[in-house]
Amino acid sequence: AVYEFDKTLVVIGRVPSCDVTINDKGSVQNIANLKQGDQIILTDLSTNGTYIKDNKIGKGVEVELKNNAEFWLLPSSKAKPTEALGFRF
Repeated sequence: AVYEFDKTLVVIGRVPSCDVTINDKGSVQNIANLKQGDQIILTDLSTNGTYIKDNKIGKGVEVELKNNAEFWLLPSSKAKPTEALGFRF
């Protein structure tokens, strides 16, 4: 799926109020925030971890996403290929 947003804060999670909704009962309510402006900042809100290139970034950590950056809520190295869940910017 392709998502386009014209807002400065995008919330990814499993509750209906999130901008991107993940249907995974094992996930926390809010998984990550994306702040858009001069740069795109990813904030990990999950307890299971958010990954960049198979490296867990850690809850509460903010990371700047560069052009064509990918981050994973469930990286392919830790899941079956059909369960991997990632995003590219």
